Amino acid sequence: MKKKIKIGKNVEIGALLEHVDDRVTLIAEQNADLNGKVDRIEKKLNVIAEDVEVIKMDIEFIKHC
Repeated sequence: MKKKIKIGKNVEIGALLEHVDDRVTLIAEQNADLNGKVDRIEKKLNVIAEDVEVIKMDIEFIKHC
């Protein structure tokens, strides 16, 4: 629910508080979405790091053959 509030003397406190509440809710939802994306990126990076370690071990094995 997106409402445009014109700041002025005629703005009702209730409408202003509702607008602020809507904005805070939107920010909280966006934050949760970003946190989920960060978690997925961290998991992918962990998989990549594990793959790199396996490749390093393979290289060391090949060097000693």
